[in-house]
Parts: sequence; C-alpha cells; structure tokens
Amino acid sequence: MDSHQFDDLTRSLAIGLSRRRAMKVLASGAAGGLAAFLGRHDAAAGKPCATDKDCPKNQSCATNNRCTHKCDPALVPLCPSCQTPVCTSTGYQCQAANDGADCSYLGTTCGVCQSGQCAFTCSACQICGSGGCISDPGKNGTACGTGGACCAGSCCAVGQECCAGCQPACPSGQTRNQTTCRCECPSGTMLCNGQCYSTDCGACGSFDGGTCQCVSACASGTSCCNGGCVLSICTVGKSFNTSTCQCECSPGTVACGGNCVAPCDTSRCEGCDAASGSCRSSCTGTQTCVNGSCAETCAAGTIPCGNQCCAGPNANQSALCCEGGCCVGPAGASLICTRDTCRNEPLCCAAGDSDPSVCRAPSCIPDVCCKPSG
Repeated sequence: MDSHQFDDLTRSLAIGLSRRRAMKVLASGAAGGLAAFLGRHDAAAGKPCATDKDCPKNQSCATNNRCTHKCDPALVPLCPSCQTPVCTSTGYQCQAANDGADCSYLGTTCGVCQSGQCAFTCSACQICGSGGCISDPGKNGTACGTGGACCAGSCCAVGQECCAGCQPACPSGQTRNQTTCRCECPSGTMLCNGQCYSTDCGACGSFDGGTCQCVSACASGTSCCNGGCVLSICTVGKSFNTSTCQCECSPGTVACGGNCVAPCDTSRCEGCDAASGSCRSSCTGTQTCVNGSCAETCAAGTIPCGNQCCAGPNANQSALCCEGGCCVGPAGASLICTRDTCRNEPLCCAAGDSDPSVCRAPSCIPDVCCKPSG
C-alpha cells in the first residue's frame, strides 16, 4: 500500500465510506505489497552461481549453477513414516530415521522402521491383526526355529511344552494340566521333595509329607491286620503274625500249654504236658523209655512182657511172653504162642514125622507149625 492508497483510505473513513469500499481498498493494497515481495524474491532466484556464497541468504547454488531456494519452511516435503526431511545443500531431502519405531505396513501396524523402510515384524508363528502381530492358532505345533514348534504366537525351544505359551518341561513322573498349565503328579500320588509318591498307605496308614513315607496310624502296642488295628503285644517267645492276626510261636518252637517250647524229643518218649506247658516223658511208674517206647523195668527172675513183668522160667515153671501177656506153665511144659494166645500143648507132627516121643498126632493143633523142643 503506497502513500496515495493510505490517504484515500483515511479520507474514506472520515466521510463514512461503506465497509465494502474500505475492504476493497485494503485488499488492493495487500495484493500490491505481496506482488512487490514476490517480485523481489524471485528476482534473485536463478541467479548464476559457482558456490553457495554467490547466492543470497536462504538460497544455495544448485547443480545447474543457478541459485535456488534452500530449506524454505513452506516447502518441507512429506516423507514416508520411516523417513524425515533433512535440510541439505540442495534443499530438503527425505532420509532414514526412527529405526525400531512402529510403522504402518501395507495399511497395518505390523511394521517397524529399518533403514528407512517399514519392514514386516510378525514372527513365523504370528499373523498381522488390527492391533498388530497376534498369535495364529492355526500354526500351533508347526515347526519353527531350530527344532522348535509354534505355541500361542511364540516359538518354543526344544524340550519346552506348549500350554498358554512356552513352558519348561515337567519333571520326570509329572504331567501338565492343560487347564491350569501346572505340572502335577498322577492321581493317587503326591508331590513330595520334588518327586511323586504313592499315597496309598492302606487302611491303617497315612502319608507323611515330611518324610515322604507311609506311617502307621495304629497306636503303640497294636498292629494293622485285616483292615484294622489289633492288639499285637505277645508273650516271650511269640511274635505277631499279620496274616492270621494272632501271636504265634517263633520259628523253631511249638506251642505247648500256652507256651512256646522246643519240639519234644520222641526218642526219649517225650510229649507235651499241657498242664505244665513243657515237654515231659510219657512213661509212668516203673516204665523206662527203650528205643522211643515205654517199657517196664523188670526185677531179677522176671521177664518184661508189654507193660508188665512176668515171672521167668525156673525149676518150678515154664514162662513165655506172648503178645497177649505172660504165658506160664508147669516145669518142662512146651509153651507156645498161638494167635496171641499162650497154649500148653504137645508139639505138632511135622509132615512125615512119626516119632511118638515128640509128636502125638491126636493132640496136634490145626494150622500151627511147630518144632520139637530141644
């Protein structure tokens, strides 16, 4: 706006110029000023130059040896997301920047700036979702990395297990609960000091988590037998048999009258005396044990016969012991034991024997074979 335009404006305001007329005057003045500024600015642009020193301020010498605008804020270029405008000797240039920052990849948010470019960052076990890289359930179990497998968007290393993500392998004997993802012992066992132990301690036991062992629930003096606690205190020489739930004699001993004794010596005619609870001889009175049997001890002049003593043969009688008892006859009598019976009979005639001094045929006993006395 020159001095003449300014005077016209002031006069118009003084005489009540309309608002439209005043705006017209102002607009014409502003347009004229802008044209004068651009004319002067452009007049320097394109000026021949050899170096930037030959150009006005905020201009530089371009490769065509002409002055050009340098880094004009009104001419800042729009650079990609992984680049930024940098003022150079030839003006603004887009250069790599923001490495590692999130960027848009093909309209998604699955990129990261790398050397000025937006690179896809989802792993082999992921897909790109609206919010970025997300797990791809369809890839669970597929191979990835070096011998690994995909799990919930991650690549599990060899030996790891998949459960809501990569988990360390469970210790030996334990399995993973797919609901809680915790390592647990099988049913019927309990984790104790890092190992699984059976908790089946029977009807009379319980599992002790301190010692990792089954302990008896029976009170002192009792033992578990047939599913219950029974008294197991035994007398000397006896021990408790958990199969029969009774106190029994220890090996090498036998029961006798409530006691446990060494087996009775039958070669000495011993037997169990229940009344005394010990081994005693079964021989009575004047009997003695001979070769495992009780026999009478006969006085001189008598002979043993069963459990009695028979008067022996002498000048006045003949004597013989038969199974039925003592056989006694007159002196010189021929005594024989026939069918467990003692008989005082003459000897029978042998076949063909006709000597009347030793055999008397009418007195022969049928079916008895005998020899002449003497």
